[in-house]
Amino acid sequence: MIWWVSKARQLPEVVREAQPDVKYSTKEVAFWEKRAAEFTTDRDNVKLELDALNEYLQSLDDSMPTRQSSAERSEWFVVRLRSTG
Repeated sequence: MIWWVSKARQLPEVVREAQPDVKYSTKEVAFWEKRAAEFTTDRDNVKLELDALNEYLQSLDDSMPTRQSSAERSEWFVVRLRSTG
């Protein structure tokens, strides 16, 4: 018998054995694609929340008076003491 005829007869057996592997691999790929989509959505939501918090923090920084140096505070206390005394 010619070798390729022998190999051709084995082909259905090889295909039958490979089908469960392909089926499992397809399910696994679908699972990981779904997980990747979920993580992308989660990341986008966290980024939106972070942007909102940074915007709020910036608005707080803009509304707060600037911090005075210790010399300015000391001067303020001296002026305050002189005006009351």
